[in-house]
Amino acid sequence: ETLDRAGASVLFRVHEEPDGDKVKDFAELAWSLGLKLPKTELTPSWFAGVLDVAKDSSTEYVVNNLLLRTMQRARYTPTNYGHFGLAAEYYIHFTSPIRRYPDLVAHRVLQNLLLKKTGKTGKGSGGKILPAGVNAEAAGTFLSARERVAVEAERDVQARLAALYLRDKVTEQFEAIISGVTSFGLFVELADCLISGAVPVSEMKDDYYRYDNKGHKLVGERTGKSLRLGDRVQVQLDQVDMLSRKVTFSLVDQKEK
Repeated sequence: ETLDRAGASVLFRVHEEPDGDKVKDFAELAWSLGLKLPKTELTPSWFAGVLDVAKDSSTEYVVNNLLLRTMQRARYTPTNYGHFGLAAEYYIHFTSPIRRYPDLVAHRVLQNLLLKKTGKTGKGSGGKILPAGVNAEAAGTFLSARERVAVEAERDVQARLAALYLRDKVTEQFEAIISGVTSFGLFVELADCLISGAVPVSEMKDDYYRYDNKGHKLVGERTGKSLRLGDRVQVQLDQVDMLSRKVTFSLVDQKEK
């Protein structure tokens, strides 16, 4: 806030409000899962209220993840749009153990402002904030893009480590949560370690399952059995592909039939 009022060119960490259509879709899904939500509003307090409603429920983990997916991606820009997720009018990345470049930009801006305010000159005064020829808008765009690259690298490493952890556990059974439902099968996350994998519908031999898009579930045509988003299931690890880092499971109750 101090830097903004001083007219300093700083890189804000902005997080704009979610897309209304995504929030509407989420609210409908949450209702289908049995959650009684407050009237939908695009406000931080409404999102906090949703988390309170879901707390300690059987669908808490899934609802929290789905709610997160409605959010915009935070980014760096010299224009202050506020931070929706933190309900903050002003927010910058100022310090961290890894010293992000935007942190250093904030340090340089603040140093110049303080030196100017105190009238001190000499070493460190009037220092350059950004490299020559680079403006704040371009820097924000570049640094936001590099952050996404870092996030993708982190996810890739996590997937490799997950596959490495599971590769000697083929045929073992785990408790899992259905985190996604599609026409071609289920996505599950193991309850104890949150590693994700797939359960192909082609491996569900006990029935022919049809995808209910509105209900976010697979329904057995003959038995009427339902496999729904947020359900807890017992799965068996069938395959770990170290090259693609894909993990495949099957449902235990169907293995036993």
